Amino acid sequence: MKNKIMRVVIYEVLSQKKTLRMLFSLIIYSSCLNAQTIKYHVSATNFGKFSNEGACQAPFPIPGPGSEIRISDFSNNILANNTGNYEFNVPLKKYFVALGSCRRDIDPFLGVATLLTYEFNVPSGIDSFYEVKRYSGGSLSGELLGSLFYEKVDTNILNEINCRGLSLNVIPDVKPSDVLEWQYSFEGNLQTIASSQSKLSVNIDFNNFSVNFSEKIGKTIFFRYKLLGNVFSPLKAYTIVACSPELIKPVITNPITCGYSRDGEFTLNFKRDLNDNETLVITLYDSDDESVLFNQEFIDTLINNGDGTFGYTWQALLDAGNYKVKFQTHNDNNGIDTDDASWDSLEFSDSFTISKPDKVSFSITNISDKTCFNTNDGYIDVNATGESDRTFLYQLTKEQVVQFYNGTNWVDYSGTKANDETWFPFISKNNTKIGNLAKGNYRVKVKDSKGCFAR
Repeated sequence: MKNKIMRVVIYEVLSQKKTLRMLFSLIIYSSCLNAQTIKYHVSATNFGKFSNEGACQAPFPIPGPGSEIRISDFSNNILANNTGNYEFNVPLKKYFVALGSCRRDIDPFLGVATLLTYEFNVPSGIDSFYEVKRYSGGSLSGELLGSLFYEKVDTNILNEINCRGLSLNVIPDVKPSDVLEWQYSFEGNLQTIASSQSKLSVNIDFNNFSVNFSEKIGKTIFFRYKLLGNVFSPLKAYTIVACSPELIKPVITNPITCGYSRDGEFTLNFKRDLNDNETLVITLYDSDDESVLFNQEFIDTLINNGDGTFGYTWQALLDAGNYKVKFQTHNDNNGIDTDDASWDSLEFSDSFTISKPDKVSFSITNISDKTCFNTNDGYIDVNATGESDRTFLYQLTKEQVVQFYNGTNWVDYSGTKANDETWFPFISKNNTKIGNLAKGNYRVKVKDSKGCFAR
């Protein structure tokens, strides 16, 4: 997407006073590739005028002859020579106004009267600034002289408005009495937000606003506020996104197979599918300490469960433990910036647990040697414990050679499928007798019906 920064300035000519009054100026920001993303928004006005008390000829335009307006950076470079709404690539240092001079009305030969000068100085390193200057004496005392609004803007931040709505806030320097109104621009129409005067913040209700957001998914709306002195905050863009699909509770989990394995899974099921160009972003957390385990996994396809619900199974296999997810959808295939207000508004899912089975263990409860030289009647009694719904198998090794029971005697196994042919089930749920043993040194291994070994 190419960067589009559009500045539209509309003036009204006041013929009687022969001056220009700025009605509004729009600077629209959008993110771009291969461009500077940090911009510096400046909105400056000047109301300098004179009172006709015999000092100067009337009528007289202000600024007058010899007047000067300078907007400059910290290297004293001139960024602009007029009032208005601007965006610059460097921070602002000063906004200076000299109102000029006029001929004296009583006796023109007395020379000229120099009108006042004033300036705004923006401290280094700050992200925002707002100040209003007023006349301090004479018949104009207390009236507006000029104003300046300044804000650092990161155009790379992707702002969104979703079903939770949106809370918009002014910069810290602004007081309630400074706020004239909040405005929004949608599809080329600039409108005032009702009852927004003197509000340091406004809440945009997704379901109760003059724009029907649910019918405008994927489109962009812009917000700004107007302050005393007719200066404006930057007009910031918010993409309208659908409400995230509702998560069906509880989260479905599959436990790890063995106490030592890492193959746990969970599945999220939602009440709707993803819309076109809608991406589901999921971050996985350890719910015990809320640390991030997997940051922002992107999903653009859900599985149709066939019952009106749609699911997604987490791709990475997991250890046993307690987890929760944070998720949101937005119309982009990139992550949500950590400074994005919509990320802060997201909710955790309920905690869910990937469990682990009881570990497999066993003990030799009895051993009997053979009773006669030519009779193989020795035996070993084994007791095993583990997951209650599983059965147990054993494998016998004699003198480090795996044994096979041929129906009569134990013999050395000579096949190629030891994992399939040399494991024998327990006689009962937890106990077995390994009989018909000849003299020798034996070793017993035990596993359960899921392949989990006693360790």
